[in-house]
Amino acid sequence: CYPSMPDFLREVRRVLKPEGRLAFCDLRSAKGWEQTRRQFLDAGFSILEEECINEQVLRALDQVAQQRAERIDSKVPRLWRRMFRDFVGMQGGALHAMLKDGRLRYMRLLACR
Repeated sequence: CYPSMPDFLREVRRVLKPEGRLAFCDLRSAKGWEQTRRQFLDAGFSILEEECINEQVLRALDQVAQQRAERIDSKVPRLWRRMFRDFVGMQGGALHAMLKDGRLRYMRLLACR
């Protein structure tokens, strides 16, 4: 959701105090994360921590799945329910499958100016 990730990172770096830190989480493909990591380095950040949190995200998605299914079933027309379930990462959908097999990575990154 960033029109320009390099511009975003330059602006964050500009407003951070020296030694200031940026905590960043996002969902991207493996190749997308390689590019994002390079963009952090190119913007002058040091990467202090980097972790794939797919397992934790999947566990959280599975814990709220029943409540989400009930809400979708009660509020969303039948025609759209499958799309909504996929969008919120429920089991059986593409998003859940891609997180599980690693095609998508939900990464946590801590960077320092």
